[in-house]
Order: sequence, then structure tokens, then C-alpha cells
Amino acid sequence: MLPQPLKASKVGDVVCPVLAGVETGVWGGVLVIAWYATVSWLYGEPAWTVPARLAAAVYGPGLAQGGGLMAGAAGAALEVSGGGIVGALFGLSMRAQWCARRAPLLGLFFGLGWYYVGYGILPREFGRAAASVFSLRSALLAHVAFGLFLAAYPRFLRSLRPGAMRAGMCSR
Repeated sequence: MLPQPLKASKVGDVVCPVLAGVETGVWGGVLVIAWYATVSWLYGEPAWTVPARLAAAVYGPGLAQGGGLMAGAAGAALEVSGGGIVGALFGLSMRAQWCARRAPLLGLFFGLGWYYVGYGILPREFGRAAASVFSLRSALLAHVAFGLFLAAYPRFLRSLRPGAMRAGMCSR
């Protein structure tokens, strides 16, 4: 007997939360970039300084030689795409019914988790200097803000559902 294909509503029960999580995470990543730009500006540096340092820490110092603005765009893309990935994982975790009321706490957990993976575990594994990117205290505050922003996930999910329901993707 051949396996039955998944019904659209079953697929939508996974796809809709993941898409809403990606959208929330990307906007949260933009929030982190805005935080970095504001703090850089307060220190008297160009707004793209921190994303450029982030890109140089990940891709190597050769990237920074190509120009500050291009390296800044690469670092910003890295931060925003990382936010989208963390948001997708957050959306998957929010599928459980008990998570809906705990979105701010769970979002804070994901934001701090992303901080510790990005600035604690990966630099040790790959030998990059995360401390040279930015003040770790300020990066921690940016990721706390990101985590708290993830609590807006239900709003993004509600805005996604009507169109997905018309397309037959979501069942709720």
C-alpha cells in the first residue's frame, strides 16, 4: 500500500507557523541592525560599522578590504537571515497550544539562545573573535530586544492565516 499524501491542512499546520516565525524573525533581525546602527552612531562611528565587523568576523578580514558599505550589507544580511532562521525555529516551537500564552518568555529564551550560540559557542569552534565585533553587553541587549520582539509572532500568524486559509493551506 502506498503512503497517502498529506492533506493541505496538515501541511499548513506546519507551514503557516514557520512562515509567520520567519517573518517575525526577519523583522526582529532588522530591529537588531537598527540597534547596532544607533549605538554605532552614538559612539561616533558610521552606522554600518558593526555589521561590517560582524561580516569580517564570520567571513574573514578580507571582506572588509572590499569597502565598508559592502561589508556592512553582508553583515546586515547575515544578521537578518539568522533572525529568520531563529524565527522559523520559534514558529515551530509555537505550534504547541500551551506556548501561546508564554510567547514573551519563549521569545526571550530564543533571543538569549541565539546570543549564546552566536557569541559564545561558534567563535570558540571557528576561532573568530566575537568580542572584537561589538560590545558583548550591547549585543546581549540587542538579542534580548529581538527575543521580546518574537512575542509579536501571534500577530504575524493572524495576518498570514486569512490568505493561507483561502488558498487551502491552513485549517485554523
